[in-house]
Amino acid sequence: MTVTDAVHDIAFSPNLGRSFHVLAIATKDVRIFKLVPLRKESSSTGPTKFEVQIVAQFDNHNSQVWRVSWNITSTLLASSGDDGCVRLWKGDGLGLG
Repeated sequence: MTVTDAVHDIAFSPNLGRSFHVLAIATKDVRIFKLVPLRKESSSTGPTKFEVQIVAQFDNHNSQVWRVSWNITSTLLASSGDDGCVRLWKGDGLGLG
C-alpha cells in the first residue's frame, strides 16, 4: 500500500468478527483498503504481515478530504472535506461482506 498524498485522517472499521480489517484514509480523496492478515508460522514472533487491497476510491469531494469516520456497525462511512459537504458511503456496497 502506497499513499503519496498527505494523509489527513484514518479510520479502522469496527471488525464485527470479520477475518480482515478495513481502513479508510482521507487524502485528496477517500480511499478504502482491505487488510487481510497473512498466516504466520506458530513459532514466528514479530509483527503480523498483511495482504493489502484497495477496495474503493472516491473523489466526489473535488477537494481535500479532512475526516473519515465509520458508524458502529460498519454500514456507513462519513467523509468531510474542503467543499463544505459531508458525504455518506454505504459500506455494504463495497464488497466487504
